Amino acid sequence: MNTKYLVWIIIGIVLAALIVGVIAAGSPGEVRLKKIDEQRINTLQTLQWQVVSYWQNNEKLPKTIEELTAQGKMPPDPVTGEPYEYEVTGEKTFKLCATFTTKKLSTQGLYIPQNENWDHKAGYVCFERLMSEELYPFIRTGKPVPIY
Repeated sequence: MNTKYLVWIIIGIVLAALIVGVIAAGSPGEVRLKKIDEQRINTLQTLQWQVVSYWQNNEKLPKTIEELTAQGKMPPDPVTGEPYEYEVTGEKTFKLCATFTTKKLSTQGLYIPQNENWDHKAGYVCFERLMSEELYPFIRTGKPVPIY
């Protein structure tokens, strides 16, 4: 085989691999948007665990997001600078809301407990959460109870 053809074949293979890589991973802009959405999810997860901690210590849900943090502030959305939304929807239920720029459906088809599912579409999404003493036992303080 001619060396000239071999060089062109190798160049073609390298270009094809690059194109497939960009298609599979997404453009640099898409990757950046996905990372921003991951930041949003991480902050929402932190908020959720602060709600759980509050629930376990106070035996009720916090009325506002400000009750959750020592300084009364959570990191805002990394793009808009707006705070994330927290809303009590019942005695044991609440929702956390954010606006996403990409969709994430990586757990599609798997059983994911309600409070652990962070799949979302692009746009405004709320995650409904349920508190129960079975899932998140109260931390009771006081005198120890003797065991006989």
